[in-house]
Amino acid sequence: MKKERILEKEVLQAARSSGIKSMNEVEAVVLETDGRISVIKSLKKMRIQHG
Repeated sequence: MKKERILEKEVLQAARSSGIKSMNEVEAVVLETDGRISVIKSLKKMRIQHG
């Protein structure tokens, strides 16, 4: 994150915007070529929630 000059609070904001309540629910965070931050939910966490 330091190399790309992304702050932790920016990653947390992107996660909240994606409906994620805890970083434990996150599989990966991707810095897109246009500067947006994408957050990928963990499949393991999704399986637990959906049965």
